[in-house]
Amino acid sequence: MASHPVTVCHDASQDSGFKVYLPAELWLIVYRNLSCEELKAISLCSKRHREWVIPQLYSNIKLSEESIAAFCEGKFAALKSLVTDVTFDKLVFPTAADLGPQIKLLRKYCNALRLFPNIQGIRVVYSTIEWFEWHIIAGIWFKLSEYSWFYDLKRFSVEPVIFNELSPGWVPALDAIESCNIQDSNFLKVTKIRRTVTEFDHLRNTIKYSDIPFPRKLEEITTHKFGLQPLSLHSYHPRYHKTTHSPSLFYWKCIDTLKRLKFHCPSFRGDYLCGCRSPISENPASWSCPVTQFTTVEELWLILDEGNSSDAVGFTRRMFPNVRKLRIDAADRVTFYKEGVHGHMAHLVRLEEARVPWPTSWNGESHAHVLPSELCELVNSWAPGPPRLEFVDFAMGYEPAEDAYYYGDSSAIPTGCPIEICRISPGSEKYFFRREKGNREGNNKFMDRREEIDSFACL
Repeated sequence: MASHPVTVCHDASQDSGFKVYLPAELWLIVYRNLSCEELKAISLCSKRHREWVIPQLYSNIKLSEESIAAFCEGKFAALKSLVTDVTFDKLVFPTAADLGPQIKLLRKYCNALRLFPNIQGIRVVYSTIEWFEWHIIAGIWFKLSEYSWFYDLKRFSVEPVIFNELSPGWVPALDAIESCNIQDSNFLKVTKIRRTVTEFDHLRNTIKYSDIPFPRKLEEITTHKFGLQPLSLHSYHPRYHKTTHSPSLFYWKCIDTLKRLKFHCPSFRGDYLCGCRSPISENPASWSCPVTQFTTVEELWLILDEGNSSDAVGFTRRMFPNVRKLRIDAADRVTFYKEGVHGHMAHLVRLEEARVPWPTSWNGESHAHVLPSELCELVNSWAPGPPRLEFVDFAMGYEPAEDAYYYGDSSAIPTGCPIEICRISPGSEKYFFRREKGNREGNNKFMDRREEIDSFACL
């Protein structure tokens, strides 16, 4: 039998070779793994590709004044019904003095969402000052609650870039917000600035927290615990979370639907994780503080700037018992003892993939990162559970991301170095290394401290 070259195509104008026509379902899987530029390129290949790519290409957009004009009466006006996810663009500014114009832009974005009838996800990346961030989010929720799709939202991301109260931009930011006109103040539900540095005391609310409209069917949340206060299980006591209406705890409103959670917090509370001061031990019978668990969460990503990340694994076991994919990013200065990891990872019975900090162990003089061979022994010691575990990535080199951390510790110096990762699979004595971009690569802020320290050492 003569062999034929195999051509994967959809263009009937190609008449050479033996053609294999992939069904639309397979092409849609391919499209989901392509970048925006790659989707644009493949949409030019044929009419059919264009028909299939367009819904994917315009499902997730960045909202700006230019894109609003294009969707309102420009060339994209006929594509409004395809939009399902929106990112608020151009809300991150280099100086705090720009926060005043930012609020006006936020109002414009919220008003423009009336154009899109099928919104399922909102992502807000924005500059703000510490203790003011949730006024902005609450203002957005009040406006979005006017739309029919608000209470059925599936995804919501809160991603702030914060001007810390110790930074030079703090006072100019207060000036910018204080000069807001009446429309901006009404949007934020505040009346005036109160010049103190007391937590949550910069603004006087015109509403009660209990009046805030919350999305209640979210499946995916990215959020942030602001400030330097560590997280404790006290916030997860059933009596507490059922009565709180703090916007920073909006994920509690979705406890029955939430599947994916990305949570950036400063730290967990030392060796104790609950309000009754009972440590999270390996024995569940000793857990004396009641909590309400997120049993529907399957993917969890915790980001810590300081503290003991071994506690984060205990927190995961206590609060998210059914997690399948776990990622914990923590600074190398954060302790992550081998013994602490062992105590809880073995009990995450549904875990399939994990990425945790490279653990340390006491070598007689100090704590040092354990050898790869010890990582293999550690993972294999978790047998017989978790039975579905495919691999564990151990990472070193993550650096604190928040400016507040560096303002609070003047000796901390970021490096921008890459992250080293060692992958271990259960039942194997082999390990694999890879390197990825450092989380502060390209960010030169606070790096000049090394020069200051070197100059001081020469005196």
